[in-house]
Amino acid sequence: MSKKVVHVLGAMNAGGVEAWLMTLLRNTDKGLINHEFIVHHKEKAFYDDEIYSLGSQIHYCQYSANPFIYGINLYRTFKKIKPDVVHSHVHAFSGLVLLMAYLSSINNRISHCHSDTRFKEKNISFIRKLYFSLMKFLISVFATTRIAVSSLAAENLYGMNWKTKKNCMVIPCGIDISKYDPKYKNIDMRKDFGLPEDAFVVGHVGRFEEPKNHRFLIDVFYELRKNNDKAYLVLVGDGTLKAEIEKKVADLKLTPYVKFAGLRKDVPVIMLSVFDVFAFPSLWEGLGLVAVEAQLAGLNCIVSNSVPKEIDIGGVVFASVDNISNWINLFFSNEKTPEIVGTRFDMKKNINLLQSIYLR
Repeated sequence: MSKKVVHVLGAMNAGGVEAWLMTLLRNTDKGLINHEFIVHHKEKAFYDDEIYSLGSQIHYCQYSANPFIYGINLYRTFKKIKPDVVHSHVHAFSGLVLLMAYLSSINNRISHCHSDTRFKEKNISFIRKLYFSLMKFLISVFATTRIAVSSLAAENLYGMNWKTKKNCMVIPCGIDISKYDPKYKNIDMRKDFGLPEDAFVVGHVGRFEEPKNHRFLIDVFYELRKNNDKAYLVLVGDGTLKAEIEKKVADLKLTPYVKFAGLRKDVPVIMLSVFDVFAFPSLWEGLGLVAVEAQLAGLNCIVSNSVPKEIDIGGVVFASVDNISNWINLFFSNEKTPEIVGTRFDMKKNINLLQSIYLR
């Protein structure tokens, strides 16, 4: 009989964590593991239809700012669906999730840290600091396994001495490498995006949220266009700051040269067919898996030095986000070639590692 693993997160909308979970769902042997999802938002999400089509289930647990009310809701949800494993992806809030899993007599409880949020935690209130301290304590007590996507993410949630702690480990998220085979390149896709054949295309994939640093990327592109009239920018994603970025693009009179592609399920094909170089100027990241995907597509990647170094498989140049001209120069000077064969990000390795944890 297969193990039921339930993943706890806000919603299955488009994002790095969610995309990885979908790759996990598509490639896992259902005879061994049955992945299901507990979400906090009732509205239909980006991946919901595919989840149901793959025979999985989504369970709604009403979120409340009151931890006691939320805890009761989650406890009832756990008792109803009876998972064998709880795998929580809600950063520090995993402390409360795993406490409820413990009280629900679930013996296999996993905290998974996908982000290093110390950059934005520098100026938080005393109450917020107290919250983080409490949640981290609960994770240390009630998580039977603590996973992080990078060393920086592990330090953030599990402490600077995480390597010495029991059942605490770094496991990079996996990628279905086969999707980045050059045979999937679509020679007509640039035309579909309204791009000239001789365009030099800077590409970016990411949510329109503060960590992704779209404002800086637009500033870089504005300077690039001054000296290169063949330059275009393609932005894949959606988010709360999208309207602000669209306005900035319009104010700088860049609208004809910046393509907002929205949410897409064909990102590998876009990377293979449209982009010439990949820009990733994030202010902070747990890992930045999309930059690994860009390398697998054969792209050279200019990446903020705030991003964990673990993403580099041979095609990354790290750069500071306080020097616009340096980014422009690097777009044209990076000649590194990604080393794809045997990469540690192969989804098959990822699944084998996770299954060994789930089947304990």
